[in-house]
Amino acid sequence: MIYKFVEGCEKNHDDSIDKISELEKKYLIKFPEILKEYYKKYDGEKIILTCFKVNGYECEVAKIVPIIAEKMSFEYIVDNDRTDGFLPADYYPIARDRGGNYYYWSSESGKVMLVLTDDYDNPFEAAASIQDFFAKMNESF
Repeated sequence: MIYKFVEGCEKNHDDSIDKISELEKKYLIKFPEILKEYYKKYDGEKIILTCFKVNGYECEVAKIVPIIAEKMSFEYIVDNDRTDGFLPADYYPIARDRGGNYYYWSSESGKVMLVLTDDYDNPFEAAASIQDFFAKMNESF
């Protein structure tokens, strides 16, 4: 898949793939192949602010959650979310908007859910899958 929303350059991020293997064992999950492909090429790269509508609601994506980062990595966010205990255990962060709301991938359903910081109890389905999420982002260009 071509990622029109990526601002940075494609690079080889084999260290991110190694980290994903660790995360899959730690959390007992299996990352979708399209997500692994993205992280292998673009982990930590900047993206262009992207907007798309779902049922009349404007979804904004400002950053893809990095696997390897000094701050706010995938693992850091998951561990904090588990400590807080507000989100379902099968939710894993994949992106965020400028307001600090996160998009979560459900490892059980495969859906991408938008969780608003002021409304954890009512996640909003932003996409049917990671592939659908990336396609919606691409279609905004």
